[in-house]
Amino acid sequence: MIYQYFHCFTHKKSNNEPLKKCNILNILLLSLAFCHFNVLAKRPEFIIEIKNHLFYPANITLPANTKIKLIVINYDETPEQFDSFELNREKVIFGGKQAVIYIGPLSTGSYHFFGEYHPDSARGIVNVKNINISIQNRVKNKIEVNNAN
Repeated sequence: MIYQYFHCFTHKKSNNEPLKKCNILNILLLSLAFCHFNVLAKRPEFIIEIKNHLFYPANITLPANTKIKLIVINYDETPEQFDSFELNREKVIFGGKQAVIYIGPLSTGSYHFFGEYHPDSARGIVNVKNINISIQNRVKNKIEVNNAN
């Protein structure tokens, strides 16, 4: 089937049948790609910033039973490692860079995280609650965090 897909671009036939197969395959592949990007686009995003070896906000509330995209922005010049045994996540964020960490879906409760390079100061808690977050509120919250600088 993959051979037929690529074959239709390299060989032109007088018969229209291979072109019909190619058009159907193209439509199918494009629709699958759009569905995939549509699902990713609707994933809730939350931002945590690292400044002076501290997480801001130190306490963040996330919706239960939802996979979220956590964007961690490190404004320090030195790297920090986002680390959480309870979330089963660790990620090094270099100075002046950002990283994406996918979390969830999680059940309600509190999940601790810390900066491995500064564990005494860089600490935080993810509070997971049964809340409903609309797309409009997520965008507003994201804009407010970005404009705080």
